[in-house]
Amino acid sequence: MQLISRSPRQPQVRIIVILALIVLPPILLSHLHRPPPPLLFLPMIIFGIIFWVLQRMFRKMADKVWDQGDALLIQIGPQHLHIPLQDIINLNYTVWVNPPMARILLRAESALGRSITFLPRTRPFSVLLTQYKHAELDALIQRIDDARLRHLKNTSSS
Repeated sequence: MQLISRSPRQPQVRIIVILALIVLPPILLSHLHRPPPPLLFLPMIIFGIIFWVLQRMFRKMADKVWDQGDALLIQIGPQHLHIPLQDIINLNYTVWVNPPMARILLRAESALGRSITFLPRTRPFSVLLTQYKHAELDALIQRIDDARLRHLKNTSSS
């Protein structure tokens, strides 16, 4: 089994820490000398909005996706789902967003839904605009197409 995803919580925590380091010092320093003006609460409101958007974006993402050769094993929280490659309609990904995301569209509704999103593994600093291909996912897309063709040939010959 090969792990092909990374935790969706990692970018969320990184962004929250960066925002906290930017927003909290001015508020704390201004509060030492005088009460903070209402304008300093604006960054806290923006921080809350960004946190809410990140929660909505990363909440339903798969925690881990393993490639088992002829199937994918997907984990979201405590739930696991075993998906044969021929049951996948489409796997698409984009590297033009940060973090890069991949989406699996299933043939039928599953316990985790019909569409499953995950963050593919990437090397550090590999998310550059000059790199538009993800070798692991391209190979997986090819294997999904082959498995679907084999399945169609087997069902048509029966």
